[in-house]
This record gives sequence, C-alpha cells and structure tokens, in this order.
Amino acid sequence: MKGNGIEGNIVIDGESEKVITLIKTSNETIANDAILSLDADLQTTLKGNHRYYFEAFLDYKAEPTPDLKIAWNTPSGGDLNWQVSQGMGNGLQRKIYNDVHSYDGITATRMQANPCGLIDVNTNQGLFGLKWSQNVSDAGSVILYKGSCIIITDFGVLA
Repeated sequence: MKGNGIEGNIVIDGESEKVITLIKTSNETIANDAILSLDADLQTTLKGNHRYYFEAFLDYKAEPTPDLKIAWNTPSGGDLNWQVSQGMGNGLQRKIYNDVHSYDGITATRMQANPCGLIDVNTNQGLFGLKWSQNVSDAGSVILYKGSCIIITDFGVLA
C-alpha cells in the first residue's frame, strides 16, 4: 500500500470486506500551478478484477481565482464513475463526473468537499488516488489540509 493509511476488514452480510483508509498527514499548499498531481498520501494500489466504492473528505481552502481542481488516477483500463458534492450557501451541489471537477474557492474560508464513486478495476491492478491542483495558475494559494481522507471499500471480484 502507498500513502499513509489504515487497512482492515469489516463484515457485511456475513462476508468480510476490505476497507482501506488513506489520510493526509500534513497540510499541503499549491500556488502558481494548475497541473494536476497525484497526492503522495491519498493513493493506493487496487487489485485487478475487483469493484471498489470510495468516499473522500477533502478539507481545503482556495482563493476565488485559482479554486481547487481534482481528478482521479485510475488503473489502466479501469472504469470510474464519480460524483461531487459541496456545501454551497443554502444548498448542496451534486453532479456526476467522469473526468475533472473544480470546486469553488472563497477568500479565507475553509471548505469541505465530498466526492465519491465506483471504480471497476479490470484485468490489471494499478494505482488509484487523488490528483489535485489549482484550477487556474495563480499566486493565490490552495491548501489541502491534514486529515483529508479517502475511504475505499473493496466489494470483491467483478462478476
């Protein structure tokens, strides 16, 4: 396993399911960089021929101009479907994505985002993880805070 996290088993309907928890160990700041990069803490290798569900809690702060841009590194040939949710004033924004999403930034306001989804890893095992950057390269910073995490549940072998 790559990154920093906890592995364990839970039992659902009498079946043992593997759960992987990845946790960001320190605050990380990006400025003047809009190129998506794989987070060193929020990544792990997934087994081939398995289906996984993931849910992330991203604790961040972004200036209004750069915003926070995210995408996912997936194993070659993997099938990923994910959605985003983010508190936006009086409501919640939800959309389905298969590519890149940008979360809004508000000056000096710490925010949270909760992307989640399913990934079918076909024949080959491979690296899964969060890629993030500024949406627009700007001197204003984007911070992903310590404690941001991804919880991944292995649903087992693909049928």
